Amino acid sequence: MRRHNLYKTVVIIMGGILLAGDTAPGQVVTFRKITDTDTSVPGGTGTFSGFGKTPSLSGANVAFLGTDSADDSGIYLDVSAVLSVIADTSTSIPGGTENFISFSNASLSGTDVAFRGAGSTEVGVYARIGGVLGVVADTGTAIPGGTGNFTDFDTNEPSIDGGNVAFVGSGASSQSGVYTDIGGTLNVVADRGTTIPGGSGTFSFFDAVSLDGGDVAFRGFGAGELGIYTQISSSLSVVADLIDP
Repeated sequence: MRRHNLYKTVVIIMGGILLAGDTAPGQVVTFRKITDTDTSVPGGTGTFSGFGKTPSLSGANVAFLGTDSADDSGIYLDVSAVLSVIADTSTSIPGGTENFISFSNASLSGTDVAFRGAGSTEVGVYARIGGVLGVVADTGTAIPGGTGNFTDFDTNEPSIDGGNVAFVGSGASSQSGVYTDIGGTLNVVADRGTTIPGGSGTFSFFDAVSLDGGDVAFRGFGAGELGIYTQISSSLSVVADLIDP
């Protein structure tokens, strides 16, 4: 118990350091608890027993991955200090036949939430946009610019902004890429056939995607290469890679 209380104290102190840097001298900084292990799980069992590594903040709203006392997980949203469940193990998978059993961390834009979710045999990227939970891409979705359907999705969270979603997906024959859903249309940003900007050869692996409007940033790997890359106004470029000082 002592260790647990120390952990919560450290989180509060770190928050104070981060916020204080943006405040005027003498300004009072207030803190608001979003949730902890004393908080009842909306739609779940008992209180929260754990949380994902990366909550997502948009304005004053927060989305996060949490686990309840029965060790069931879900995606939850805090809006104006009211907690609600976006999806949990009682939620039917959109476009599927099972309930969710696991989730990635969440990505938040306003009150719209995106996440990777899986059942026992089904997996996909899902988003609740305008209060409606739906499929962004799943194993029934054709890979844009590729062959066949997606077979899996990166376990890091997708990224959502203004109803658009970016994610990393993979398919048969070692296909892998960064993809966007812009206005309901899937597009490829970069895949294993894409030449690495500022490098040599083509990409082999991707993760850590971020979306702003229709522009995308991601981490990409090649043969002996690693970097941060962007697609801005449809132009792919390198931000930093292993040859930069």
